[in-house]
Amino acid sequence: MKNILFLFILIGCTSGKKKLDIISDCVKNEENEFLAQGLDDFEVNLEIKYSGLSQEQQYIHFLKDFSDHKIPTSFYIRPESKVFRDNIKLVEIWRKVALDGSESSKKPMLVILTKEFQSCLMNKTQNKGIKGFLGFRNRVSSHSLALSVKYIYDNISEKDLENEVNRLVISLALYYEFGINLEN
Repeated sequence: MKNILFLFILIGCTSGKKKLDIISDCVKNEENEFLAQGLDDFEVNLEIKYSGLSQEQQYIHFLKDFSDHKIPTSFYIRPESKVFRDNIKLVEIWRKVALDGSESSKKPMLVILTKEFQSCLMNKTQNKGIKGFLGFRNRVSSHSLALSVKYIYDNISEKDLENEVNRLVISLALYYEFGINLEN
């Protein structure tokens, strides 16, 4: 029993704040911590929605359900995730564009990931689906998320979803971006 207690204390002391080291040159250190917390929060939500599946299978089901419009809006704006949505909104990875794709502030606006951040993420992944998705979003600001998500779904495997960057892209570009825009 003492050994187990010692193990928990050791883990608690050494773990500190989680960071996503692979994207450390894409965002500031404190922003990196928010993104890591946000990824964890999204994965908890996936576990609740798709319990009994592996983490990678949960992502694949999420992508399929997203492209088929089978996820209720309540999934994106869970009250338990509000703190993470609020924190992630503060990270300097977002820009506002009008619904027609222009940068005019006189029209209804959407919050999307910046081109610079998406380009940085593209350089961090080898997955064809994620690269194509981010590249398309950089070229076309106003697009159908459901159609572009299908590109990820058709080109990603469970092995690809072991990669933290691929999971981060899905959590930010689909879950958080969609949730933030629902709240606005």
